[in-house]
Amino acid sequence: MKSIQKEAFKEELDIIGQSLSRNDGSRDRAKAKKKFLKKSSIYRLDPYVDDTGILRVGGRLHQTDLTFQEKHPVLLPKGHHVSALVLRYYHEQVHHQGRQITHGALRNAGYWLVGGHGTVASLISSCITCRRLRGSMLEQKMADLPPDRAEIGLPFTNVGFDAFGPWTVQTRSGAADSKRWGLVFTCLTSRAIHIELLETMDASSIMCLKKVLFHTRTCGMIEV
Repeated sequence: MKSIQKEAFKEELDIIGQSLSRNDGSRDRAKAKKKFLKKSSIYRLDPYVDDTGILRVGGRLHQTDLTFQEKHPVLLPKGHHVSALVLRYYHEQVHHQGRQITHGALRNAGYWLVGGHGTVASLISSCITCRRLRGSMLEQKMADLPPDRAEIGLPFTNVGFDAFGPWTVQTRSGAADSKRWGLVFTCLTSRAIHIELLETMDASSIMCLKKVLFHTRTCGMIEV
């Protein structure tokens, strides 16, 4: 932390060190600090250097019951690689929660990231896991119609079929709990349908396709 703060807040550390090294009163030190730090991005955070040389947030929470880390978090520079590593670590600790929870976890750990809201939002937008969990569903463009769907011809020239069921019915012979299936034929051009009854699902019953073709041929609906 000392290393990255010396890189990002070199001028602020020098100014605070000079103001503290003076022998004048606390009011004069505060004036000097305000004068030199007014143009800094951390001026409103009332920064100060602790006994170990770490730049921390000041504030008015000295009399609270919070921990020292929460009252005076360590200042992290915006856009630094180490700051991004720390932020990514606590983002994973909260299992890729949103911006408020991630930022709160970072502050509870005793870190104050300069420009934290925008940095956290940028991290979440670039996180692969978050994009996978929160991203919008992709819409795939439908493919072109096959030639069988676009061919102009008589009804049921090109068909698709599928079986459905079963249903439990009572037959004319009085047998109960008999299963019956349906076989639906759909004209690929006109979307007309024809349903045939299936007594079983074996190949002999599904051969009712021949019956349908014979029926449509005799009715003049299709050329076989």
